[in-house]
Amino acid sequence: MAKATKTASPATPTRDLADGESTEVWGSGAKPYVIKNTGGVYACTCPAWRNQSTGSIRTCKHIKALRGEAAESARLSGIATSGSGSGSVDVITLGSGAPATVPEPASHTSTSATPPPVLLAEAWDNEQDLRGMWISEKLDGVRAYWNGADFVSRQGNIYHAPDWFKVGLPSFPLDGELWVGRGMFQECVSIVRRQDKSDHWRKVRYVVFDAPDLPETAPGVEQGPMRGTSPFEARLGKIIAHAAQANGSAWGPSSVAAAAEFASTLSYLGPIMVSDHARMLPQRMCRTMDELRTQLADVIAGGGEGLMARKFGSLYVAGRSDTLVKIKMFHDAEAKVIGHSPGKGRHKGRLGALEVEAIGTSPAVPPPGMTPPTVAQEAGEDVRSGTGTGKKSQVLQPGTRFSVGTGLSDADRGKPPPLGTVITFRYQELTDAGVPRFPSFLRVRPEGS
Repeated sequence: MAKATKTASPATPTRDLADGESTEVWGSGAKPYVIKNTGGVYACTCPAWRNQSTGSIRTCKHIKALRGEAAESARLSGIATSGSGSGSVDVITLGSGAPATVPEPASHTSTSATPPPVLLAEAWDNEQDLRGMWISEKLDGVRAYWNGADFVSRQGNIYHAPDWFKVGLPSFPLDGELWVGRGMFQECVSIVRRQDKSDHWRKVRYVVFDAPDLPETAPGVEQGPMRGTSPFEARLGKIIAHAAQANGSAWGPSSVAAAAEFASTLSYLGPIMVSDHARMLPQRMCRTMDELRTQLADVIAGGGEGLMARKFGSLYVAGRSDTLVKIKMFHDAEAKVIGHSPGKGRHKGRLGALEVEAIGTSPAVPPPGMTPPTVAQEAGEDVRSGTGTGKKSQVLQPGTRFSVGTGLSDADRGKPPPLGTVITFRYQELTDAGVPRFPSFLRVRPEGS
């Protein structure tokens, strides 16, 4: 990641940024805002940029001042006519702490008719018994649906993967993540949102975790989600059969059925190469909850994000389903309310988000029965051979400013916590800039406590 260069004052001469470069600009606040160019898409950490909802055509006065009005108008016109701004992929925080949508790549032919009907997970309630479910690591990557020809985002926009990256992939749909590595989410986003089909993609792997078997048409979808007809193990078998045939070891006419039967008898399925740049995500059967907690602790200690649990024999469902569960650890921290951002859309006329300043942090909150990570684990050190990342985790620094826009009730939005109030919030991790990722409001700290 390019190091930020600091603009001495607002009077600094207009200039452009190289791909991956960032710069600080001073506004009215006590801290500077950060402008960054990623693949020709400019982002700013100021509230004016964050609160816009126009996808990749967002701009602000700071970007205009940096690049010049004429250059910025030309950039926006070029983006607007090329077909972007139709949706977003995942969520990324670019030095602000407030979730901002990642603009999807623009293309003349890059938008599918409809978003792909993907299966979405429920959050684990810390009570559901997960024994007998398939367990896999929750990857910190970009969700991508392979439609047989292209990688498509959840919103229906195409990721411009090079042709060599797609060689060997099957003609049937796959569901997976474009992934660079643990703790490399932002780098992964910066690569896959590019439009130049560059060699940066050589850092990326497509990690496959399912093969959707939904019907092409589903009358009456509005009455309920589309459902496939094959259990998860049969869908794994389809992927295994393709991999076997691609490697010159075809299993014959009954290869898919044989692979499905094979998968259903396993308690562990290791990484199988699907193509030169794609592999299956390892799956392990959960035998005991203690085993699950050990696996989760290992993943967290190694810099991973968490786990996924999938019900044995479950069907592929378009939409959210409790047959797929995400298991994560969180951090609780406190912050002081320093501002109120107005709401938009259904929250118009009331609070949209709390502008806050961090005043402290506390250890990770584990699922019941699991001890919090040790200091070494929190720091990302090698606690056993092969599990460490070599990268120290950051600590939330007091004074860090960001927005908290989720977790607020209708009552909270109608009567926001006053300025100066101390709140408790929960977040998953810190961005590279040291701000909470996906912060969620929990409660107001009682006076005197």
